[in-house]
Amino acid sequence: NTPAAGGDGATYKVAVIKQMDHASLDEIANAITARLDEIAAENGVTIEYDVTSGQGDQSVLRQLADQAIADGVD
Repeated sequence: NTPAAGGDGATYKVAVIKQMDHASLDEIANAITARLDEIAAENGVTIEYDVTSGQGDQSVLRQLADQAIADGVD
């Protein structure tokens, strides 16, 4: 992907992996994506999110992280 500074309309893929579904963690994930959307709008780029939860299982979290890497998220 190209740098965002040029405002060239690039699209970035971001993985947000939560340890588990929980009101507090959901609120944090929402705040992070909202702020990234603000930054993206300021720079003329788009961010696509893949928000997942490991449900508190370390092996699931590892699989989600490995999948994010395999998917080539930015």
